[in-house]
Amino acid sequence: MTHSVPPITFNEMKDALLMFRCCTVHGADGITNTLLHHLDDLTTDQLTTVLNTRWHHTTLPSIWDRSDITLILKPNKTLGILHLRPISLTSHLGK
Repeated sequence: MTHSVPPITFNEMKDALLMFRCCTVHGADGITNTLLHHLDDLTTDQLTTVLNTRWHHTTLPSIWDRSDITLILKPNKTLGILHLRPISLTSHLGK
C-alpha cells in the first residue's frame, strides 16, 4: 500500500513563505526571505506548481542539499577559535 502526499496548495505556499523570519541571511541559492515575502500571486502560484512537480518526481534541486558553513563569534567574547560557533546557511525554499 502506498501513501501519496497531497499537493501543496497556493494558500499553504503563501502561508509557508510568510512564516520565514525577514532579514535573515540567504542560503546557498542566494534567495532571501525578504524576496520570498514579497512574491506576487502569479510567482507564488508558479513556484507552487514547480515544487509540486519536482516533489511528485522526487527530483528536488541539488542546491537545497547544500549548506554554506560560516563561523560566528559568540556574544561578548574576544576573537579566538574557542569562541567561534559554526552555522549552516541552507536554502529557504528547501526548508
